[in-house]
Amino acid sequence: MRRSCGFYSKLGLTATFGGPDAEFTTFSAEAPVTAATNRLHVNLVHAPAYLPPPPQRGVPGGWGRAVIFVDDVDSLQARLVAAGLDAPCPRDAPWGERCFHVKDPDGHELSFATPDYAHPRWDPATQRDESALTGALDELLGAEQAGER
Repeated sequence: MRRSCGFYSKLGLTATFGGPDAEFTTFSAEAPVTAATNRLHVNLVHAPAYLPPPPQRGVPGGWGRAVIFVDDVDSLQARLVAAGLDAPCPRDAPWGERCFHVKDPDGHELSFATPDYAHPRWDPATQRDESALTGALDELLGAEQAGER
């Protein structure tokens, strides 16, 4: 817990519950946390029986990554390096983002990205119509669209 708390504090998040010696800790992007301001929420659970997987296997159960969009990925990377984290230089990705990736102390991958709004992916006029996919997922999960009650 202590190691993870140090990592997420260096990312600029604020512990809003628990802390380095707690069994459960919550970090938020905003403090104090309100429904209007909370845009990122990270929960940490102390699980001493859990052993991180070998680096070549990654996180158990497959691959995953949390992508966090920021206004200026280059400035964020510089701040993280100044705080003592190993954060590689951002790169331009072919899917229209400038990004870099880091792993937390338990091997969970985080990606920080700034969209390239000149890229076709981010142009509303060229967006794919995903309404069929959205409808299928809503039906599968039993989700309701806002206002359709």
